[in-house]
Amino acid sequence: MLYCKGLSRFHKFLGIKFRIKLRAKHYEKVGVIFDPKDGIGNRIFGLMNVLNYFTPDELDIFWDDKNWVSAKFYELFETSFKTKINEYNDKEKFDIATKGNNLIIEKPDVCLKTLKRKSLGLKYDRIKKSIFLEYQKNFQYLKPKAGLIEKINQNTPKGNFVALQVRNAADWEDFGRNEDLNLFVSQMEKAAENGTVYLSAMDEKVGTFLRSNYKGQILELKNKNYKSMQDAICDLYIMAKANKAIYSFGSTFGELAFWLRKDMQQVVIVGSQKKWINKKKLKKNKE
Repeated sequence: MLYCKGLSRFHKFLGIKFRIKLRAKHYEKVGVIFDPKDGIGNRIFGLMNVLNYFTPDELDIFWDDKNWVSAKFYELFETSFKTKINEYNDKEKFDIATKGNNLIIEKPDVCLKTLKRKSLGLKYDRIKKSIFLEYQKNFQYLKPKAGLIEKINQNTPKGNFVALQVRNAADWEDFGRNEDLNLFVSQMEKAAENGTVYLSAMDEKVGTFLRSNYKGQILELKNKNYKSMQDAICDLYIMAKANKAIYSFGSTFGELAFWLRKDMQQVVIVGSQKKWINKKKLKKNKE
């Protein structure tokens, strides 16, 4: 059995650590351990990387449902992949089930990788249509749970609208990732021209600020529970229906909505890495 982190194997020789990236290769049975701290977007992109790279016949996933993502994979999605996906929410049961697997991957890479090992992450607003059409195929096999479809349809704005996703939240604030909300307002005025905007946010404060600074209509999921994973999936698939979108830089949630479409969404990404604080440096400073 091969065991790797990301899409690489780590080695140590003469006290020096180095890593070797795995090559794209077919494996019959693969196991994946998602980081409990990762959100929906991070996990799905890791899943897609594994499917693209290793084309497994069967895939066992450890999907923690008691931390950031408080719902099981099959409570949120239905799939029609050629690969059979078995979900485990208990690590011990996962370990037992995967003893005979050919490959185990812990924390698969988040940024969508091409088979030439180039990353499409953070650059999805600039990719060529040919690349989009090639890599969006697997995303079409990922659908919302049947029980969520009615809610998605009922909350999808009628007529043209612009999708807006603002990732600002406390967990990003410590690392300088929250962006000035006025930047989003500016892009809303350009893209929506004071028309209808569908908002996906992490809390009520964002919507309150935007409504007081934007002249057009801002809609959100009716009676939204900001901690509900099911409501997050509704947001995700509603955003994917918009022809135009404004997404937070570095957020895989908005990026996932982009890839769920059959055709390319016209996207504006708000923010950059300029203000981001390195997590390792922050940890050393605290110590």
